[in-house]
Formats: sequence, C-alpha cells, structure tokens
Amino acid sequence: MSKTDIKPVVKPTIFREYIGMIDTLGENIHDFPAAIIDDHIPEFHFILGFARETYVGGKGTGLFRSTWNVNDFSPAKVVKIKKEHRNVKVVITIGSNDADYPFNPQNLDSWIGNAVTSIKVLIQDYETKIHPCEVGNIIDGIDINYEYIKSKENDFSFCIGKVIELLKKDLDVSKSMKVVSISPTNNVNLHYLKLYSNNQDNIDWINYKFYNEDFPTEKEFIYDEADHLLDMGFRKDIEKIFAAIPKQRQTLMFSATIPDEVLRQVCHIAMKRDFEYINTVQEGSEDTYSQIRQMHLVAPLDKHFPLLYAILKEHIADDVDYKVLVFCTTAMVTRLVADLLGELNLNVREIHSRKPQSYRTRVSDEFRKSKGLILVTSDVSARGVDYPDVTLVVHVGLPADRE
Repeated sequence: MSKTDIKPVVKPTIFREYIGMIDTLGENIHDFPAAIIDDHIPEFHFILGFARETYVGGKGTGLFRSTWNVNDFSPAKVVKIKKEHRNVKVVITIGSNDADYPFNPQNLDSWIGNAVTSIKVLIQDYETKIHPCEVGNIIDGIDINYEYIKSKENDFSFCIGKVIELLKKDLDVSKSMKVVSISPTNNVNLHYLKLYSNNQDNIDWINYKFYNEDFPTEKEFIYDEADHLLDMGFRKDIEKIFAAIPKQRQTLMFSATIPDEVLRQVCHIAMKRDFEYINTVQEGSEDTYSQIRQMHLVAPLDKHFPLLYAILKEHIADDVDYKVLVFCTTAMVTRLVADLLGELNLNVREIHSRKPQSYRTRVSDEFRKSKGLILVTSDVSARGVDYPDVTLVVHVGLPADRE
C-alpha cells in the first residue's frame, strides 16, 4: 500500500434504488429489499418504475400506467417498510429507459392534461387504500426519467414542468409531491437542463446517471479480490479503470489468497515500487481447511442429485439447526437444483449471477441470520462473504479451482 494519508470519507445524505422493473436478465424481485437499507443515511428512496405512457402512431398520449407488480409493492408493503425504516421514502418514476417509449407527445396541451390525470390516479391508488395511514403519505413524489426524447427542449421543459406544477398545486395529491427529482443522462442533458432552468423551484433532486461519463474521482481506490478479478479475465477492464483515475492516489488491494505470480501482475498494474505488503495471518498459523472434516464422492452425472438429496436429508435429520451451503458450477445448474429441492419440500434459497444484486443481498442477509435453511449458490458466494454457524458445505460437481 502507498503511504498517502487517507482523506475523510464524505457520508451520503441520500441513497436511491430503482425497483419494480424486470432487469436485463429477466429477473424480478417481489418485495422491498430491506437488507440494503442503511438507517444512518437521512433519506433512503425506493423508486417504483416505470409508470409508462401509452402511444398512438408512435406519439405519446400522456396516459400513464404502472408496469410494476402492484401486489409485490402494495400500499401495505410500503407502509410496513416505512414503519420499520423511518428514513425510507417511496417515489414513482415517470417515463422509460427504453428507446421504444420516448418522450414524443402527440399534442402538448392534451398530453399535459392526460399526464396530470393519470399520474394523480397512480398516486391515489396508493394513498386511498389505507386510512388512517400510520406513516403519513404512502407515496412521497415522482421521478422524471425519460432516457429518450424526440421533442424539442422547450416542449419537454414546458410539458414536464407544467405537469409537476399542477400536481404540486392539486390539493388531492400535493402532500404526495414532496420529493420531485429529474434523472438526466448524457444524450438528453440539454433537455433536462432546460427543464431545470425553467422549473428549479419545483425540482428537489437531480439524479444524474453516470453511464459513460468522465468525472472527477476520489484519490483513494479500493481493489477487492484482486487476484480473482484477474483470473476471471478482467485485466483489460482493470487497466482502463486505472488509466481513468488520478495517478496521485492511495491504492488499497485486498485478497484472502494471492499467489506470488498474481501479486506481481497486480502490483505492476496498480502500485508504485515502494508499495507495502501486509499479511494479517500469523507465521505458523494452521490453515482453516485443515481443521475441517472433508470427504468426496465420485459418481456419474445422473447420480449427483439423488446423492445430494440423500446427504441433505440425513444431515437435516441429525441436526435440527442445520444451515447448509450447496455450491453448483453454473447459474443454470444452481437454479435447477434449487427448484428441485424446493419441489421436494426443503427450505431453500438460491443466489447466482442471474439474480439482481438487491435480491442477492436480501437472500444473503436472510441466510446469515437463519437456521434450518439451505442456500444453493454459484461461486458468487465463494469469496468475500461470512456466514456464521454453517453446519455443512456441499459442492456439486468439480470446482473451477482448488481455492
């Protein structure tokens, strides 16, 4: 590690998480992921998305409808998460991140009227379901999130600005308009700049999304699981990151297992010659794996699942507080094994790369705190996690490496 002094860390005042939409891998989550909430942050926003408008001949009508599952994110669930975490606010995002659903109004005046009416209905569908509400308002505001715009900057500013103004003045929903944000991206910056310039008194937050942006960075860079990232073929990506950040920086690199050859590669990329190597394992310490009973079975592929099931049933019968990790070789195999064990009435959760990060965080936290549970996972759980009191670990198939 270099000897540069560490600067104080600036604590965030707000965290925002888009939720409700199906991700790029076709996955979805079915509840607010409470595990990711930091109660020390003053405001934690969940943004329900998307409220998307309907189109006629490629032109937007301003008639918005929800695309998220209202049962998954119901008024009752909003109230529950707000009661448990008083810093949580829930916002509805208006627009789309899809090029097939741009801002392209058919008629400006009718678009504004339709938008106000339909967004008001979306808000009231939440607000009128629970009375009296123990957490005040269920919905706290809206987020403007059009990533594709086919109209002029003035038209975008006029329409969106007018909708925000009218909703804030509407006595039926004004209390649900305390948080208004806009979410510009690089290709539509000028539209959002015009919108903000003309309506800044009604806009509370700018939620800028950095996709392919150059922006100033901090002078500290933390590089976790250094050797593993190189093994996975990310060397070129890592080199691009280092090329984009300041040369005068502090670099902190962490790894539980780092061979000498990999150490030389990593230091050549990231470090100055006078770096310091710190080993937290004492000389003569016994490796953890040598203290654990290990065994293996060799079986044809068609016997893998029956053997796994037999091992699990025997272990569950012997230990009522069982807590089992089952590792599989791929995400597809992980999903299949979890589905089969679930069909056989075992208490199972699954984690793999095709699940969104918010889902993985929630399930990981649940497994960490639970007993009487089986976690079927790919190697995304093989490093950098700490699960206490695990009673059995099973690896189905050959691991990718000995570590």
